[in-house]
Amino acid sequence: MIQNRILHASSIHPATDNRIFHKECAALIQNGLEVHLSAVATADETKNGVHIHALPFEESRLRRAVLGNFRIWKILRKVKPDLFHVHDPELIPHALLWGALNGRPAVYDAHEHLSKSILDKTYLPMITRRAITAFARGLEWAAGRSLSMIVAATPAIARDYPAGKVVTIQNFPWLASFGNVTLVSAARQRNIVYVGGLSRERGGFEIFSAIETSTLEPPLTLTMAGPVSSEIDRVLREQPSPSITYLGTLPVSEMPSLISDSIAGLALFLPLANHLESQPTKLFEYMAAGRPFVAFNFVYWRKLFGAFDCGLFVDPSDATAIREALEVLAGNIPMAEAMGQRGRLALERHFTFETQATKLCRAVTELLQE
Repeated sequence: MIQNRILHASSIHPATDNRIFHKECAALIQNGLEVHLSAVATADETKNGVHIHALPFEESRLRRAVLGNFRIWKILRKVKPDLFHVHDPELIPHALLWGALNGRPAVYDAHEHLSKSILDKTYLPMITRRAITAFARGLEWAAGRSLSMIVAATPAIARDYPAGKVVTIQNFPWLASFGNVTLVSAARQRNIVYVGGLSRERGGFEIFSAIETSTLEPPLTLTMAGPVSSEIDRVLREQPSPSITYLGTLPVSEMPSLISDSIAGLALFLPLANHLESQPTKLFEYMAAGRPFVAFNFVYWRKLFGAFDCGLFVDPSDATAIREALEVLAGNIPMAEAMGQRGRLALERHFTFETQATKLCRAVTELLQE
């Protein structure tokens, strides 16, 4: 029996990216498809059944755009996939061209609101942001009009594309990865966790201030894992704190135990346009581990999670409010434990990637059969 061959591609993301490798590629492998991945890695290899075609990391965006695209096109011609699935806006033209030349399905995976994310880049002059945003909207329009399918990471992103072309595959955790749920009372006392990328825009300085100004005894501590911005990295190096432990970027497989060693998790993005209806994977991972969260008080998140009563919502720009919420949880472990248990139950019922994997495989199979 001949397997259908899928090629996922990104010139930006590492080959072990959580959404691309551990979720989407893993789901397709489980469904019996032959899966290739062209992404940033040190060497070609086959890992967990996925054939990885390594791309070197390029610091320069111009070099990445030119050389990365050229390298991916060479891999495309070598692999000759039955379906081409791209994860970067700059690869949309590749997908359009491949689909037109070969008559095979091509897919764009929209990880974020592209135009909104550009407008949030305040370090760029407004005229530059507007010009890039207009170009980005043109790419989104072309993708929605001409590609075979758009895979959207959230329902809000899905609204940017034609309803008949889009399938929403959300970044929920695999329930199977969080099988051993421990009680909050068994975790390291007063340890708070933050997983994922941290920057000024994701509340980094407010989080540090909340931890440092707490007067609880024993004190609050923060354990972090994930990439950090240059600003956050500078603070960690130049102003080290005994209350803050930074573990660097860890394998996805280590997240369950890391979160389980905490009494609560943090997700405190500042209210930028691209954040207002975002769905940080970390929130669902905290719930999967049976841990309550302290999160931004955006209307979208209150609507999504408020009924489950599995976390506290605060103004992400108010370090005092963050500290007070953490102290409430740290000072009342039975309450934190009950919140964590409600979050785990809500996740089991509504937010597992097992459901998303089924949806993705069904959509890909239908495209391959057309």
